[in-house]
Amino acid sequence: MQDASTRITIRNVLQHSVGLVTGRISYILLSMLATVLIARLLGPDQRGVLALYASVWILGTQFLNFGLQKTAIFMAARGATSRRMLRSFLRFWITILFIGAIPAGFIVTQILPVGGLRGLLYGCLATLIVPVSIAQIGWFGVLNGLHRYRAAAIVVSVSPIPGLLLLLGSYFILGGISFEIAMLYTLITSLFSLVLCRKVAGDALPKYRRWAIKPSTLRVLLTRSGLAWMSQFVSAASVRLTVLIAGWQAVDSSLIGSYAVGLVIADASRLLMNQINGVYLSKISRRGTDMAAPHRPVLLLLVLLVFASLASIWAGPPFVDLVFGAAYAETASYLPWLLLGTSFWFAGNVYLSWMFATAPSHLMLVAPWTSSGLFVLGALFLMPEFGITVLVIGYVLMGACLCLGNALAATVIGRRLRSNDVL
Repeated sequence: MQDASTRITIRNVLQHSVGLVTGRISYILLSMLATVLIARLLGPDQRGVLALYASVWILGTQFLNFGLQKTAIFMAARGATSRRMLRSFLRFWITILFIGAIPAGFIVTQILPVGGLRGLLYGCLATLIVPVSIAQIGWFGVLNGLHRYRAAAIVVSVSPIPGLLLLLGSYFILGGISFEIAMLYTLITSLFSLVLCRKVAGDALPKYRRWAIKPSTLRVLLTRSGLAWMSQFVSAASVRLTVLIAGWQAVDSSLIGSYAVGLVIADASRLLMNQINGVYLSKISRRGTDMAAPHRPVLLLLVLLVFASLASIWAGPPFVDLVFGAAYAETASYLPWLLLGTSFWFAGNVYLSWMFATAPSHLMLVAPWTSSGLFVLGALFLMPEFGITVLVIGYVLMGACLCLGNALAATVIGRRLRSNDVL
């Protein structure tokens, strides 16, 4: 593909990303307000325990979504046949997850530190968040795949409001925020977003009246979804798994809480970046094969994001002190590194989206699995001596390896496509 066509695609992606980015900024601001309330009123110790339970539902969501976001965008953009199968797949998979949520809650109770009936309640809440979050991810991907970016932006911007009202109501009526209310915030936010996405996009997915699965559709689900899942899950899961390893190795819970707050900020920036990635995926899925890997735009975005990350060296401490308080002073020292790692991570995910839509290949798995494996091993063997610093530095190195490895994989796939080499 010529450079001119590539520039048109980039311009269209950025134009359609404006609404989503704006909506995501609203989401981040409201979510940050909720995070500040929770962090200040619970304190670093309880916030550290909450981070352990948050790792459960984030890990479960990443493990069980089966690449659903990318698959939903891709299939919704491809046409009526793919949309019918997507609706059937969503209904089937989410039902299974809801059935398994309660038994999984009993298992979580045996692993995490809070025992008894309270531990069972926390465990069941953590696992119940998983199917709700996965359903919300799928239906939000449908909105992107249908190019309903304005509706998606509205859904994103208003989704935290009910949960935030719950937190504020608890604070003003009860005089504080309990651990249970803090967990319910995430559940209510995901549930409200799911209802809105389902309402807006539901009529656009025709019902699938036949249970027979076409071989082409099955191939899309198994090949594309499986590769997307295996390439994305392992990177995100390794971050949460290392938090659990920190708890298992008895790292100070206040340090875990400070690191967790840093991850919240890094995740917020990643969500903002991924709006561009989602629009790019929906565009390239509808257009078909694009043989040119997006090296130039990725490099340009990466340079800008790296400079923004370095700026947090000066802006981070006053921001953290103002928003979260002096108790989270350690977060300010972690923040530039976490934002730098997130920048690399985003660049690597853009390459993953290109490979997913153009020519799914086992090469998509090499960089994520290698970098994540090294990250987890480093946490296991180095954390007893160096503490939470291992997670901070490992996060950056994992993102850099992910970016470089996916860039090399995209280059190889592009050369094979240009030479008509079937993967």
